[in-house]
Amino acid sequence: GFIWTIDDVWMENYEKLQQFFSENNRWPTARENKLGSWCFVQRRALKKGELSSDRRSLLDKISFPWSLR
Repeated sequence: GFIWTIDDVWMENYEKLQQFFSENNRWPTARENKLGSWCFVQRRALKKGELSSDRRSLLDKISFPWSLR
């Protein structure tokens, strides 16, 4: 069988986020779907200092909105 790692799951969500933005020309809201919840978790991880620099760089590369204001 195939074993998913946390990195695989993160990258899958990252790719889904890119696809969502290209199809909708906006970012998902926190209450909208699982992807919106994932975005919330990324923002919270950054605030807590728990987001790796590699992941932050990937999100910065696609102009991910760190603040919702």
